[in-house]
Amino acid sequence: MKARLELTNEEYQSAKKSFGNIYLLFTSGDNIPQRYVDTVLKWGAQLEITDEELRTIIRKREKRQFTIPEKEEAIDQLFDLVYMIYLDNVVEDVELEVTMNYAAELGFEPYVVGDFLKAIIAGQSDGIDRRQLKEELKKGLL
Repeated sequence: MKARLELTNEEYQSAKKSFGNIYLLFTSGDNIPQRYVDTVLKWGAQLEITDEELRTIIRKREKRQFTIPEKEEAIDQLFDLVYMIYLDNVVEDVELEVTMNYAAELGFEPYVVGDFLKAIIAGQSDGIDRRQLKEELKKGLL
C-alpha cells in the first residue's frame, strides 16, 4: 500500500510497466539466482501487483522475451527500478546488485544506479518533484 501513497497514478502505472520488463528479464533466463527472483517479487508486492496482474505478466513471459527498450524508455525503467528500491526506505545489497545487472542489460554503466539513488534521496529531502527529477536525470544521459 505504501507505493500508491508515494506515487501519483501516472508514476504508479509507469513503475508497474517497468516491473513487467524487469520481471521478464529476471525470470526468463537460465541460472538466475533465486535471490534475484525474490527481490523482483518483493518489488511487485511493494507495487501491490495483484495475483491476476502477475499471471498476466507470466503469460506474456511465455510469449516473449525481455526486450531492451529505446534509450528514453530505458532511462524511465531504470529510474522506476531505483525508485522501487527506495520505496521502503531500506536499500539492500541484493537490490543494488539486481538493479546494476538490469542497468547493464539496458546498456548503462553500473554507476548510473548509484547516481540515480543519490539523486532520488537528495530530491526527496530537497522537496524536488519526482517527475522533474526524472527529467533532469534523463537529460544527463540522452
